[in-house]
Amino acid sequence: MNDQLRRERMLITVSSSFGAVALALVGVGLFGLLMRSVAERTREIGIRVALGGAPGTIFRLVVLDALKHIAFGSAAGIAIAYGISHLIGALLFRISPVNPLAYLLAAAVLLAVAICAAAIPGRRALAISPIEALRSH
Repeated sequence: MNDQLRRERMLITVSSSFGAVALALVGVGLFGLLMRSVAERTREIGIRVALGGAPGTIFRLVVLDALKHIAFGSAAGIAIAYGISHLIGALLFRISPVNPLAYLLAAAVLLAVAICAAAIPGRRALAISPIEALRSH
């Protein structure tokens, strides 16, 4: 029995590894995108802080920017996955390729990664000094 399941176990391991690498790339890419966004919006964030913007509002601004990107990417990914689901149906055991729970779980994991990736740029935005931000441009 063990020899008969060797191929399936290998496929699961390879697929899981590719999934983990893809998730890490999403996190790093989103982190880089948000760091760039905060750097480009330094003046705007500095003005918001100078006008009395609460730290929570500034942090929320960065996190909502991340969620906007994740929402678009999740919608596109779910549509593509649903479209090609019939191709991977033969590889799945006791699970439908259009399982809504799997899609929901994938979106939830992606959301958690997005929030983690947005935390550092959000904290960087909180550290922007209004005086330095206005002098830099």
